[in-house]
Amino acid sequence: MVRLKDFLRVNRKEGMKGISPVISIAIITFFILGAILMAYYFINNLVLLNEGEKEFKLAEASMINFARDVESVAWNLHSTQSSQFIPKYGYLQVLTNIYKFKVFVNYSSSPDEIVTDAALFRMPVRKYTRGNNYLQNLYPAASKPEPINFTTENINDPFMRVFSVEKLQYTDTIDTVTVPRVKIIKEVFKSQNRNITRIWVKIIKLKKSSYPGKPQPNYLVATCINTSAKVYSYQVNLTQLQALNLRIEIEPLNLPNDYLQFRTTPYSLNIRDFLFNEFCGGYACSACTDVEIIIDVAEVEVRVF
Repeated sequence: MVRLKDFLRVNRKEGMKGISPVISIAIITFFILGAILMAYYFINNLVLLNEGEKEFKLAEASMINFARDVESVAWNLHSTQSSQFIPKYGYLQVLTNIYKFKVFVNYSSSPDEIVTDAALFRMPVRKYTRGNNYLQNLYPAASKPEPINFTTENINDPFMRVFSVEKLQYTDTIDTVTVPRVKIIKEVFKSQNRNITRIWVKIIKLKKSSYPGKPQPNYLVATCINTSAKVYSYQVNLTQLQALNLRIEIEPLNLPNDYLQFRTTPYSLNIRDFLFNEFCGGYACSACTDVEIIIDVAEVEVRVF
């Protein structure tokens, strides 16, 4: 039987040596430092993601407040409202010429065109991400992440839309965005023994301010700088009325609709059918009415400050 001390003696004779204690300590220290650095990197990234998530959620709430600010100042000339953001990793931006609304009255070949800008809070995806192709409609809130109409006939619906989106094929940020929609309001009433039908096409147009902002802005400021109304008037006898139509289209410009996520099906209102339903219970009759189609635009300047 070979004893341990004899085995060790033979190996020393053959020139085999043990590992130096200094080298052993160095190797162990190297592994410990590596583990510490990896843990620090992981924890640091986790903290950054948590901070980025918190900042973005606050920005979403602030953007909803800003959308309401815009609605508050619209059609109130020179009125101003502002919303505060707390950007650390993200930043505020106003993009110009995002899309245009085209309003056709009575099959006109020359539509009224309203081009709007958009206000955004943007967060680099290296700081926070919800995944490519993410979409959430925040205002008006929607339970499903799907495109929404760019028009509404519901008088209680907001004029503005706020949504969060992540489209890495267009940008390396996750964004929360506010943009306008078109609200159509229909009124039928009598005035001095005359029937009056009034159809409002109400649009808020966002316009980027020409004033320079701060190097690190944390406010979005909305100011109503102009209002305008264009009126199309018709005197209608329902027994003679052949056609009267309102059509509204949306045309994306500097951002694709894959990013904007609007339903692009044009809005169309057959005013003849609408009047028959209002005055004649859906049947032909000899009622007469004055019809006014009013394209009512409030221009709201958006300043990053």
